Amino acid sequence: MKVPLRYQNTEYDCGTTSFVNALAYLFDREEVPVELIKAIYRYTLDVEDESGVIGKGGTSRNHAEKLARYFVEYSNKNDSFNITTKILSKEEVNLDEMKNCLNKGGVIVARCFQDVEHYVIITKIDDNFAYIFDPYYLEEDYYYGDDDVAIVLHESFSHNRLVKIERLFDERMLSFSLLKKEDREVILINK
Repeated sequence: MKVPLRYQNTEYDCGTTSFVNALAYLFDREEVPVELIKAIYRYTLDVEDESGVIGKGGTSRNHAEKLARYFVEYSNKNDSFNITTKILSKEEVNLDEMKNCLNKGGVIVARCFQDVEHYVIITKIDDNFAYIFDPYYLEEDYYYGDDDVAIVLHESFSHNRLVKIERLFDERMLSFSLLKKEDREVILINK
């Protein structure tokens, strides 16, 4: 049984929640190994804030990459569970490779801009929009002044934002841009 995607519980657990959501999007609840959920909580929330509190800085790229590699290691040791990951960074992040992943039924964990660097999942890309599930809950009218982003209600199994493709690849620090080319990173995940 599929379960709805979830929202983060704190200001800091977007990475944690996005990895949990990636598994929920790809697999039925009864297919998700508890070991992977434990690993998500073990690897994420590793960054200190300016006061030295671990976790209040969110999840580092390094630990997101380690988690992606752990998924594959787990899959290689367990014949009954298959998952692959591919990390794209900097100029490797491109629309064709992202679409290819999604068209094969995959999902993308992406770092984007949302006041700070922020994790989301991308579940679909068409000619105009990226279909994103942002784990940060916002009111329905939050983006009314932004023609490139819309909040979507009642699609809790796949997306809650529509973001124009141009915005996704914009290098300015705007909501849902994938950051400057030298800072971009996405993790492609397939069954």
